[in-house]
Formats: sequence, C-alpha cells, structure tokens
Amino acid sequence: MTIEEALGFVDELGAVRYFPRGDAAVRAALAGRLMAWCSGVPGSTPKQQGRWLIDKILDTWTEWQGVAAMRELFGSRFPIPK
Repeated sequence: MTIEEALGFVDELGAVRYFPRGDAAVRAALAGRLMAWCSGVPGSTPKQQGRWLIDKILDTWTEWQGVAAMRELFGSRFPIPK
C-alpha cells in the first residue's frame, strides 16, 4: 500500500463521528499504522486489507473508538505483523 492510498483510507474515516478530522499528526500516524498492519496475506493484498478495515469501520462504528479498537478489528480478520 502506498502512502497516498493509506492517507486516502484515513480521510474516509472523517465520516465517523468524533474522528479527529483536520489533525495532520493523527492522519499521518494512522496512515503509518495502516501501512504497517496491511502487509498482505495469501488471498488479500495490502490494499484489500485496508479497504476491508475502513469499510468495516464505516459500516459498524457509530463513533470513533480509537486506534486500539481499530487494531483489534483488523486483528479479528488478519494477522497483525509483529
């Protein structure tokens, strides 16, 4: 996943209530986390993993739950790289 793709995914999270929109440091940190977590696994590219995570958040979260909850959600479907 490229930094541009990761930042695009992060920008979509602005649709979630209480997401810290407009905070460049948060945006960069989350993009970095996405790039670290979404390393690709058999059957899913990094971009597909990111798309799944963002879609799941947008479909199920009524408000921003934070990075730890985002990581937990990702780990419910994909292994989290160490």
